[in-house]
Amino acid sequence: MDNDDGTANALSIKGLPFAHFHELIEAWGGRDAVRGLSTADVCARFVQPATRGSGLSLCAQYSRLATPPAAPADAAWFVSHAWKLGFLDLVDALDHFFRRRRRLHSLDAQPQIVWFDLFSNSQHNTQAKPLDWWERTFMNAVKKIGNVVMVMLPCSNPVPLTRAWCIFEVYATVLTGSNFHIALPSAESETFLNELRLDSSRYHSLLAKVSCKRSDAINPSDKKAIFDLVQKSVGFVKLDRMVFETISSWITARLEHSVQETEKESGPEYYDWVYAAGNFRYLYLCGQYDTAEPLLTESVNGRRQLLGRNHPDTLKSLNCLARLYESNGKYPESERILLECLKVCETTLSPSHPDTLTAINNLATLYRSQGRYAESKELAIKCFETSENTLGLKHPDTLRNMKNLALLYYYIQRYDDAEPLNEQCYQYRKETLGEDHPDTLSSLSDLAMLYLAQRRMSEAEAQLSMCLTMREGMLGEAHPDTTMSMNNLALFYSSQMQIAEAEALFYRCLELRKASIGAAHPSTLTTMRLFAILYQNEGKYEKAEELMQECLEGCKKTLGKKHLKTVDAVLNLAKLWRIQGKYFDAKNLCVKELGELHPQTVAFVHKYEHFYKNLEE
Repeated sequence: MDNDDGTANALSIKGLPFAHFHELIEAWGGRDAVRGLSTADVCARFVQPATRGSGLSLCAQYSRLATPPAAPADAAWFVSHAWKLGFLDLVDALDHFFRRRRRLHSLDAQPQIVWFDLFSNSQHNTQAKPLDWWERTFMNAVKKIGNVVMVMLPCSNPVPLTRAWCIFEVYATVLTGSNFHIALPSAESETFLNELRLDSSRYHSLLAKVSCKRSDAINPSDKKAIFDLVQKSVGFVKLDRMVFETISSWITARLEHSVQETEKESGPEYYDWVYAAGNFRYLYLCGQYDTAEPLLTESVNGRRQLLGRNHPDTLKSLNCLARLYESNGKYPESERILLECLKVCETTLSPSHPDTLTAINNLATLYRSQGRYAESKELAIKCFETSENTLGLKHPDTLRNMKNLALLYYYIQRYDDAEPLNEQCYQYRKETLGEDHPDTLSSLSDLAMLYLAQRRMSEAEAQLSMCLTMREGMLGEAHPDTTMSMNNLALFYSSQMQIAEAEALFYRCLELRKASIGAAHPSTLTTMRLFAILYQNEGKYEKAEELMQECLEGCKKTLGKKHLKTVDAVLNLAKLWRIQGKYFDAKNLCVKELGELHPQTVAFVHKYEHFYKNLEE
């Protein structure tokens, strides 16, 4: 590597104007002469011959000319890429990135000075540098430049994220606090967004393929050194998180731009974009229910008016809005919509149609969330058996229905029935989707909780820890799936009397859930209840009582006084007061909240009847 005067141990931050990339292509014979060549090919065919006499980088060689073809200057952009990718694809990706950036931010057409190793590094002085050189000199250069843009190609499985040196550049970005960006060619960007518009699971597939820890290097010692650095400092989870946050922000911005750019008069396409934007916010952006709800509501109303209430796209919007309501604890609204969907499906479609099965499955899931297990079981069995017979055992819809039936069996403590379904679902998803796919992790999480219930502790701990690590990297710590994993692992620690670990994780989970989905959300109330029981078992009665009372009020507000979780919250607080000797307070609480003749009130009073008689005497 060379600096401005050609010496080897510094790293120059000089770059070339991006516009000069196009001039070089023309000088080499135009796009046709470069088409099909990788960056490595371009280096061997054009750059090395042009700089062989000086042995310098193209930048440094230009600096020595009285009238250079382009003037080197301090770079504002560091390009991270894989040398095996097509050179024209890289240039097209950067061109689209800078054009879009100028348009969005109303920037003047000033030269974008780019540090690109093909031009800023000598291609004749490529001996390996010691790792401390990379840690000091390279880091300082990245910090001075301030912006790292990764050419994320192909979008379906980005090659740069499979290369250890590209991961080192991501690591440098995190450590120096630089800005991280992604670039895609216009055509690839539009293709990906259109696929996402039609099928949100496209993003799931991308999540499953992006993992900094799976990167490799030609030299095994390079990989080991880079991995050691990352693991001793920021960790791979933080690297993955930065990459995913950048991708998610890019997708969100592009989807919202598509909504704004598409006229309502264009018809179904406009509502496709509205639905995609709302669905993405609901599923992937840390439970952003408030911003997703108006978009999904608009897609429901628009599609219903434009396409009719029976159209598959209308039903898709309705189902998604219903799932959002369920996730947000708005059970009556969710049930109303799902019953409407099911009625339409049963009237216009066959009992085995995928849309009918989706409606049945969603209703079964809602009933399970409400504790209406008998109703849920009837629907879940019907849904799974029908989809198995018509779609086959390994079809994604069948596996979804299998997972939900297994989860119902777990809730009603039929563990022997749940286990084969859980294990089969996990294995099939791992085979067809990959072990890092979010749906596979969801099945693994269910299996881990089943093992915990069966007291298979070593298996449960390993799987719960893996789920949390993977979800934190992919989805971020505040995403509902991640906080679910936190809650589950904290429950494991609690069962093993690892008190410090359980307290820390319950506290973190509770704070994140309160901040992201609210204190009265059913998931938040679950964490609150389990954390309170941990405090009770530790003898920390004051902290336990505070959480139990907050949990009870939240259950009454969100779920209603008759819900099983509300009843459970009443009994938990009553038991705590009984332990503290507040026998009459405990009894009066049950009578007040449940009623004197409620079976749980009668059972509670009967169980501790001798205490009340002794006190009365």
